[in-house]
Amino acid sequence: MLAADSGLVLAIFECVQRSGAKEGMLDASKLPYQPEIISGVDKLRGEAASALYAYWLDKKADQLAPDWSDFDFMILFRIAPVMVVLDVDPSFDAGKLFYRFMGTKIVEYRRHRDIPDLTGRTFAEADRSYNTATMNEAYTKCMTTATPVLMRGQYQTDVYYGEHERIVLPWLVDGTVAHLSVALDRFPPLRKTPD
Repeated sequence: MLAADSGLVLAIFECVQRSGAKEGMLDASKLPYQPEIISGVDKLRGEAASALYAYWLDKKADQLAPDWSDFDFMILFRIAPVMVVLDVDPSFDAGKLFYRFMGTKIVEYRRHRDIPDLTGRTFAEADRSYNTATMNEAYTKCMTTATPVLMRGQYQTDVYYGEHERIVLPWLVDGTVAHLSVALDRFPPLRKTPD
Protein backbone atom coordinates (compact mmCIF):
# COMPACT_ATOMS: atom_id res chain seq x y z
CA MET A 1 0.00 0.00 0.00
CA LEU A 2 2.91 2.37 0.64
CA ALA A 3 4.57 1.79 -2.72
CA ALA A 4 4.48 5.04 -4.68
CA ASP A 5 2.75 4.98 -8.03
CA SER A 6 5.11 7.33 -9.82
CA GLY A 7 3.15 7.13 -13.09
CA LEU A 8 0.02 8.42 -11.37
CA VAL A 9 1.96 11.17 -9.60
CA LEU A 10 3.57 12.28 -12.88
CA ALA A 11 0.19 12.31 -14.64
CA ILE A 12 -1.34 14.41 -11.86
CA PHE A 13 1.61 16.81 -11.93
CA GLU A 14 1.29 17.29 -15.70
CA CYS A 15 -2.46 17.88 -15.35
CA VAL A 16 -1.87 20.48 -12.66
CA GLN A 17 0.77 22.23 -14.76
CA ARG A 18 -1.65 22.41 -17.72
CA SER A 19 -4.38 23.82 -15.43
CA GLY A 20 -2.65 27.18 -15.23
CA ALA A 21 -1.47 27.00 -11.63
CA LYS A 22 0.87 29.78 -10.51
CA GLU A 23 4.28 29.14 -12.07
CA GLY A 24 6.37 26.82 -9.93
CA MET A 25 3.52 26.15 -7.50
CA LEU A 26 0.94 23.40 -7.54
CA ASP A 27 -2.78 24.18 -7.33
CA ALA A 28 -4.10 22.51 -4.17
CA SER A 29 -7.61 22.20 -5.57
CA LYS A 30 -6.34 19.93 -8.35
CA LEU A 31 -3.99 17.62 -6.46
CA PRO A 32 -5.35 14.76 -4.37
CA TYR A 33 -3.79 14.01 -0.99
CA GLN A 34 -5.40 10.91 0.39
CA PRO A 35 -3.19 9.14 2.89
CA GLU A 36 -4.69 6.34 4.93
CA ILE A 37 -6.00 7.54 8.31
CA ILE A 38 -5.36 4.97 11.01
CA SER A 39 -6.99 5.14 14.43
CA GLY A 40 -4.74 3.61 17.01
CA VAL A 41 -1.06 3.27 16.45
CA ASP A 42 0.62 0.01 15.66
CA LYS A 43 3.85 -0.39 13.73
CA LEU A 44 5.39 3.01 13.14
CA ARG A 45 7.99 3.24 10.38
CA GLY A 46 9.33 6.71 11.03
CA GLU A 47 11.95 7.64 13.59
CA ALA A 48 10.34 10.98 14.50
CA ALA A 49 6.82 9.53 14.74
CA SER A 50 8.13 6.68 16.91
CA ALA A 51 10.05 9.03 19.20
CA LEU A 52 7.13 11.43 19.65
CA TYR A 53 4.70 8.56 20.27
CA ALA A 54 7.00 6.96 22.87
CA TYR A 55 7.31 10.33 24.64
CA TRP A 56 3.52 10.82 24.52
CA LEU A 57 2.88 7.32 25.92
CA ASP A 58 5.32 7.95 28.76
CA LYS A 59 3.58 11.21 29.70
CA LYS A 60 0.11 9.69 29.22
CA ALA A 61 0.63 6.92 31.81
CA ASP A 62 -2.88 5.71 32.71
CA GLN A 63 -4.74 8.82 31.52
CA LEU A 64 -6.79 9.25 28.33
CA ALA A 65 -4.07 11.60 27.03
CA PRO A 66 -1.20 13.46 28.67
CA ASP A 67 -1.56 16.86 30.26
CA TRP A 68 -0.04 19.80 28.40
CA SER A 69 1.81 20.87 31.54
CA ASP A 70 3.93 17.70 31.13
CA PHE A 71 5.08 18.66 27.62
CA ASP A 72 8.80 19.54 27.57
CA PHE A 73 10.01 20.56 24.14
CA MET A 74 13.67 20.40 25.15
CA ILE A 75 13.44 16.62 25.47
CA LEU A 76 12.24 16.44 21.85
CA PHE A 77 14.98 18.64 20.36
CA ARG A 78 16.25 15.87 18.06
CA ILE A 79 12.92 15.58 16.24
CA ALA A 80 11.87 19.25 16.56
CA PRO A 81 12.81 20.01 12.91
CA VAL A 82 10.02 17.68 11.71
CA MET A 83 7.46 18.58 14.37
CA VAL A 84 4.46 20.86 14.52
CA VAL A 85 2.64 21.98 17.65
CA LEU A 86 -0.90 23.29 17.22
CA ASP A 87 -3.19 25.08 19.66
CA VAL A 88 -6.77 23.78 19.47
CA ASP A 89 -9.69 26.21 19.22
CA PRO A 90 -12.54 25.29 21.62
CA SER A 91 -14.80 24.76 18.58
CA PHE A 92 -12.54 21.86 17.42
CA ASP A 93 -12.63 23.45 13.96
CA ALA A 94 -9.49 22.22 12.16
CA GLY A 95 -9.32 25.47 10.18
CA LYS A 96 -8.84 27.36 13.45
CA LEU A 97 -5.89 25.27 14.63
CA PHE A 98 -3.14 27.75 15.49
CA TYR A 99 0.49 26.95 14.68
CA ARG A 100 2.42 27.43 17.92
CA PHE A 101 5.54 25.89 16.37
CA MET A 102 6.63 24.60 12.98
CA GLY A 103 9.96 22.78 12.68
CA THR A 104 12.73 24.05 10.45
CA LYS A 105 12.71 20.98 8.18
CA ILE A 106 8.99 21.39 7.55
CA VAL A 107 9.56 25.08 6.79
CA GLU A 108 12.27 23.97 4.35
CA TYR A 109 9.81 21.54 2.71
CA ARG A 110 7.43 24.50 2.27
CA ARG A 111 10.09 26.92 0.96
CA HIS A 112 8.28 27.46 -2.36
CA ARG A 113 5.01 28.41 -0.69
CA ASP A 114 4.00 32.06 -0.20
CA ILE A 115 4.25 31.59 3.59
CA PRO A 116 6.74 28.79 4.36
CA ASP A 117 6.69 29.16 8.18
CA LEU A 118 3.15 28.94 9.53
CA THR A 119 4.11 29.70 13.13
CA GLY A 120 1.61 32.27 14.41
CA ARG A 121 -1.00 31.47 11.72
CA THR A 122 -4.04 29.22 11.50
CA PHE A 123 -4.42 26.01 9.53
CA ALA A 124 -6.91 27.78 7.23
CA GLU A 125 -4.38 30.51 6.39
CA ALA A 126 -1.84 28.08 4.94
CA ASP A 127 -1.38 27.69 1.22
CA ARG A 128 -0.57 24.13 0.27
CA SER A 129 0.26 22.15 -2.85
CA TYR A 130 -2.45 19.59 -2.06
CA ASN A 131 -6.05 19.35 -0.93
CA THR A 132 -6.25 19.33 2.90
CA ALA A 133 -9.52 17.40 3.36
CA THR A 134 -7.72 14.33 4.72
CA MET A 135 -5.63 16.42 7.12
CA ASN A 136 -8.81 18.15 8.34
CA GLU A 137 -10.37 14.75 8.96
CA ALA A 138 -7.34 13.42 10.85
CA TYR A 139 -6.91 16.53 13.01
CA THR A 140 -10.63 16.67 13.80
CA LYS A 141 -10.65 12.99 14.74
CA CYS A 142 -7.70 13.49 17.09
CA MET A 143 -9.31 16.56 18.71
CA THR A 144 -12.75 15.02 19.19
CA THR A 145 -11.64 11.56 20.39
CA ALA A 146 -8.47 12.56 22.31
CA THR A 147 -6.70 9.59 20.71
CA PRO A 148 -3.67 9.30 18.43
CA VAL A 149 -4.21 9.41 14.69
CA LEU A 150 -1.70 8.13 12.16
CA MET A 151 -1.61 9.15 8.50
CA ARG A 152 0.34 7.11 5.94
CA GLY A 153 0.57 7.38 2.20
CA GLN A 154 1.85 9.38 -0.72
CA TYR A 155 2.43 13.11 -0.78
CA GLN A 156 3.44 15.63 -3.40
CA THR A 157 4.72 19.13 -2.88
CA ASP A 158 6.19 21.74 -5.20
CA VAL A 159 9.59 20.08 -4.88
CA TYR A 160 9.25 16.42 -3.84
CA TYR A 161 6.93 13.46 -3.92
CA GLY A 162 7.11 10.15 -2.15
CA GLU A 163 5.80 8.34 0.94
CA HIS A 164 5.30 9.70 4.42
CA GLU A 165 3.98 8.98 7.88
CA ARG A 166 2.44 11.65 10.12
CA ILE A 167 1.38 11.06 13.72
CA VAL A 168 -1.05 13.44 15.44
CA LEU A 169 -1.21 13.32 19.24
CA PRO A 170 -3.59 15.13 21.64
CA TRP A 171 -2.57 17.01 24.80
CA LEU A 172 -5.07 18.01 27.48
CA VAL A 173 -5.72 21.10 29.58
CA ASP A 174 -8.38 20.63 32.27
CA GLY A 175 -9.45 17.35 30.67
CA THR A 176 -10.05 18.83 27.19
CA VAL A 177 -7.86 18.54 24.09
CA ALA A 178 -6.10 21.90 23.89
CA HIS A 179 -2.98 21.11 21.81
CA LEU A 180 -1.82 18.69 19.14
CA SER A 181 1.74 17.57 18.55
CA VAL A 182 2.62 16.24 15.11
CA ALA A 183 5.70 14.48 13.76
CA LEU A 184 6.29 13.98 10.04
CA ASP A 185 8.57 11.36 8.52
CA ARG A 186 9.33 11.19 4.81
CA PHE A 187 10.90 8.01 3.54
CA PRO A 188 13.76 7.74 1.06
CA PRO A 189 14.06 7.96 -1.76
CA LEU A 190 12.61 11.45 -1.96
CA ARG A 191 11.98 12.15 -5.61
CA LYS A 192 12.13 15.58 -7.20
CA THR A 193 8.86 16.71 -8.71
CA PRO A 194 9.26 16.74 -12.50
CA ASP A 195 9.89 20.13 -14.10
